[in-house]
Amino acid sequence: MPLPVIALRPVRCRLLLDLRPGAVVAGANGPARIYRWNGEVEASGEITVQVRSRLSLELSAPVFRGRLTENEPGMIELQKGFSDSHPTAVFDVDSRQQKARKVLAVLEDYLGDLGKLSILEVGCAAGVGTKVYGARAASVVGIDIDGPAVLFARARNRADNIVYCVMDSQAMGFPDAAFDVVICAHVYEHVPDARRLIGELHRVLKKGGVCFFAAGNKWRVIEPHYRLPFLSMVPKPLAHRYLRIAGRGDCYYENHLSYWRLRELVSPFEIIDYTKRTIDFPSAFCATDMLREGSVKHRLSQFLIRVAYWACPTFLWLLRK
Repeated sequence: MPLPVIALRPVRCRLLLDLRPGAVVAGANGPARIYRWNGEVEASGEITVQVRSRLSLELSAPVFRGRLTENEPGMIELQKGFSDSHPTAVFDVDSRQQKARKVLAVLEDYLGDLGKLSILEVGCAAGVGTKVYGARAASVVGIDIDGPAVLFARARNRADNIVYCVMDSQAMGFPDAAFDVVICAHVYEHVPDARRLIGELHRVLKKGGVCFFAAGNKWRVIEPHYRLPFLSMVPKPLAHRYLRIAGRGDCYYENHLSYWRLRELVSPFEIIDYTKRTIDFPSAFCATDMLREGSVKHRLSQFLIRVAYWACPTFLWLLRK
């Protein structure tokens, strides 16, 4: 029986780490690139990847022959299976709608009425939040690399002014200056190259437009995806082992950045900070599920954000082009 073959885009060769052993991923003729955790390996011409085991891959190309093993995990693919590994984060209606209301509260505080504006949501998942945005904006396009989640969105969260696309946020198929507003909430840590993501956000946004950018901090005590203490802080090899020992997975994909690295990452934009404002006035920004105004937690958060802003678990920024 012949091995399954997956044809990828001509300019980029990627694969999922959990493809079944024996699968072959073949890039089309022409320049190809393989992303590795410790950098990039360039290859010209056709490139073929033979999956020997879950974390052991044989690669061959005209200018490169090598092997990726568990000690050098190949972070060479977008996280296409996020809806399988984190179904609650993708499909939970109440939490996704609440997050969307927070985003809208910030955008409407800054921009006012969104009724005539076009919105691009990067990382739309199952479209729960996208539908909330569609009720307030002229048009919304939601993109995600997770095919099953997008299919769910098209079936369950459709509207006349909403379009869903399976698309790589690092190489969007939109023209320059196509959108008034972009929403990119907790996405940067899920892509192989966050700089390319930011470059695409800047490219597709109209001049004077804003991107709602919610970003998790590397130096947070509890990692948000797996709810494990210090997971985002430790080196990758230790993070992989930690995840396996805790029984939460085999490979820690996410790549969080510190406050200073995040500032550098979004340097093409002007930053309009809504982190402190949201903590000061949680009811105005639909954040009472996190902070109840006047509570001990609220007052403590206000104090900490002023003395150690760099340690805030999540930053809420509008990025203005």
